[in-house]
Amino acid sequence: MESGCIAFNLNGFRYEISKEKVYQTFGNSSKLTKQLSEFPLNKEIRVDRPRHVFEAILDYCNTGHLHIPRNVCTGAFVEEMEFWEIDPRCLERCCFHRYATYIRDRENLNYFLQSLQPNEEEISEKSSNMSLKQKVWRAVEGRAETVGSKTLQTNQTFLFQICGSVSLFFVVLTILNIALSTVQLSQMDSMGIHVGDKGSLMTEDTPTSFMDHREHSENHAVYISTFNTNISWENDTSLNNSTVEDTASFIFPDDAHQKILTTSQAQNSTMVHLYLEHIANAFFTVELIVRLFACPSIPRYFRDSFNILDFVLLVSSYGRYVVMIADKYGSNVDADFILYLQMFRVLRIVRFLKHVTAFQILCFSLKLGIRDLLMMCLFLTMGILIFSNFLYYMESSKDVPSIPDAWWFSIVTMTTVGFGDITPKTVTGKIIGGLCALTGVMMFSLIIPIFVNTFQHLYQYVALKERREVRYDAKQIGAVSMRDIEVRFQEL
Repeated sequence: MESGCIAFNLNGFRYEISKEKVYQTFGNSSKLTKQLSEFPLNKEIRVDRPRHVFEAILDYCNTGHLHIPRNVCTGAFVEEMEFWEIDPRCLERCCFHRYATYIRDRENLNYFLQSLQPNEEEISEKSSNMSLKQKVWRAVEGRAETVGSKTLQTNQTFLFQICGSVSLFFVVLTILNIALSTVQLSQMDSMGIHVGDKGSLMTEDTPTSFMDHREHSENHAVYISTFNTNISWENDTSLNNSTVEDTASFIFPDDAHQKILTTSQAQNSTMVHLYLEHIANAFFTVELIVRLFACPSIPRYFRDSFNILDFVLLVSSYGRYVVMIADKYGSNVDADFILYLQMFRVLRIVRFLKHVTAFQILCFSLKLGIRDLLMMCLFLTMGILIFSNFLYYMESSKDVPSIPDAWWFSIVTMTTVGFGDITPKTVTGKIIGGLCALTGVMMFSLIIPIFVNTFQHLYQYVALKERREVRYDAKQIGAVSMRDIEVRFQEL
């Protein structure tokens, strides 16, 4: 051994390096230099660490460049860097990106796994001491993973699958019932049956003597049904002064009774939809009562956005019954808002997605990428404002009536939808539209992969983990079966 050199023995492989180079590279702060001071120069140092990683560290002492070997796992190299107390900033740029990506993925994965873990309040005692409320809660909410007993976990999972299947059936039934009821309403319109104010039915043969004819201030003829109405025409300018009604008609162009089936317009062929709705609402009511009875804490129960949504939908369903009763007795209560709340009933399907792993990963990916999402919205807003402003001044007022209309064109163009309701006619307008489309494509192609990479990384990990658990269970079952066979042969 040369003077001033140190010999390392890594699993039978001998390496020599100058002690001066080690001190010049790491100084006195690393664990490697601290161990060198404890050994004499003429003594070989045995190192029981991965050979390929330690070779990269020795090459760093010789060349001054620290790289992660291609044949070494990034996690193993990071572990060795932490063991030898090497600063990650010593890595070269080509490998530092690899290190940063690994650290980011590891932190995201740990954060995701922590979000899936139950709260300390949800972790109860062993299965033998579980109360009826806890068993019911685990059955309806799917909390069997916190139970220590494997048998009870299987039973609770089976009960949760049954309860979830029944609840999903009623959710699908509600959604289909809503859709089919609108088909019945459209058939009524095609037959010439129209829904008047407060749900009164009119046909095309309704004589005009039952209609009030008034001239609007702008010389437009206005026909208002007099069925179940108490409208006073003392001031013809009231139509212009009714700001709330104008705003509501701008958002909802049709009367709510024309969109939603009620008892006042239901016939023998459409009453079945109301009966199915009554049955579904009764089930959801019982389910909510059971959940409130079995939940560990009611305040914590309503912290969940899904539970709040479910409660609001159920309350709006009962609000619809109030509207039906008011229509039956000819009340003048304006309850279109309550009726239009029924459009949110389709969101009940979302409550089941929180038990789907892919949906949980998607929500978590969006949560992690909220900054990138806001950045994308900022760029999208800038593009909309810029391109719509130029388009409005380059096109005629007939093609682009206003800048807000140009906003709509920019949105559908940058998102590559293109409805075609607004199209540029001039050459300059077409150039602006083309640049708007190209900008949208480039923006989404640069930002969306950020969410895709996070989602793909977490989803692959969860999928591999589930496969590994299934294989482990299969091996355990196979091992037990082989022991049973050996015992049986010994008995014979």
